[in-house]
Amino acid sequence: MSKREVMEEIKATKIELNNFFSEFEQKMDDKADRSLSFAIGRGLKFLENVQNQDGGFGLTKERESNPHLTSFSLLALSKGGRTKENEVIKRALRFLENTQNEEGWWSYETISASESIGVTGLIVQAFQILKVSKTHPMYRAALNFLKRSFSDDEGCWRDNKFSEYGEISVNESAFNAIEGELKKNQLDKFKLLFRSRLNADDGYGWKLRSEMGDEVSDIENTGIALKILNKLNFSKEDEFMKKAIEYVISSQLPNYGFPRKKLLAKRIETAERDIEFDATSLAISGLIASNFNPYSKIIQSAAESLANYINEDGGWGDGPGKESDTDSTALAVIALIDASRAAVPLADIQYEFYEAKSFIKNYIDRNVEQLNNEIKETKRLNRLLKYYTLILITTLIIVVILFTTIL
Repeated sequence: MSKREVMEEIKATKIELNNFFSEFEQKMDDKADRSLSFAIGRGLKFLENVQNQDGGFGLTKERESNPHLTSFSLLALSKGGRTKENEVIKRALRFLENTQNEEGWWSYETISASESIGVTGLIVQAFQILKVSKTHPMYRAALNFLKRSFSDDEGCWRDNKFSEYGEISVNESAFNAIEGELKKNQLDKFKLLFRSRLNADDGYGWKLRSEMGDEVSDIENTGIALKILNKLNFSKEDEFMKKAIEYVISSQLPNYGFPRKKLLAKRIETAERDIEFDATSLAISGLIASNFNPYSKIIQSAAESLANYINEDGGWGDGPGKESDTDSTALAVIALIDASRAAVPLADIQYEFYEAKSFIKNYIDRNVEQLNNEIKETKRLNRLLKYYTLILITTLIIVVILFTTIL
């Protein structure tokens, strides 16, 4: 191949690489619109926009506020970086202050006369993230309520005095709110109960304590249980932990989301219908809380699937095409925040590719310049060669003429 042909080949390669990277940049920009951080930002904005005038949150905008949905929204907003100085947070805290019972608890509904340990626990978890002082009367009263509500006989919490069983979700809310506050004998009973309540199908159901025997397991409650088990110092290598983790990961749908029930998993033809966003969110958060590899394809693909299903208004319902609500949106935002903390940021990937582009461009430019210099040098040498050849020939002719003349 001649040097001219080499030059043409290098120029063609440079054009091809420029086209490739231009297309890549566009794809990355498009993907950024569907990235976890972008979805989180939209979800947080949705929650801020649906806050009611009284500072609380209902299921959707202008629906009656209640402590239950306010607790979920407050927890998501606080995990999303909103602080006590944020106006939305200030209004939500005032709503909670106005709806707290004098005994320290909140109920599911504003007008309810029945306490809810689950709601109270979620609110305390948000207080912890917001760094509300434990000496604050509202915080102190809630903590004391949760501590005295633990049932020494049952070894767990029951949501209220009328509840016949201890729900998994209630116990996760309360335990993660007062972690370290249980007495040793209480903690031992709690650990034993959680170990013993793994169902025969290797998952967890709604009820933690029940006289009815095994519950039918589901993804949501197994994910919630995983959020407790690691805090109880169970290792993911423990046999029953392995089973619970496997129950969740083996339930992933072909579209990377999760159904509520394991029996729906792997059905390609109904995956779009079977995916439930609450189950997907709790599966993601539960797996990450259990120290399951956060970089795994299972977690990251589930998070990307959840982010891609975001509604136009920035929220989520409980399934594709469902109206956005605060409950599902808060769970999705929390799950995506958990996953994003374990993911490689999209901006970092973009930066590395842009660096690669710059390196390749500079490499080609350097080689083109070097080749140009070599060609110029070759041309110069060719001219010199012609010049010296001419001198040599002329000299030889003169020598021959002189020699002939002498003879």
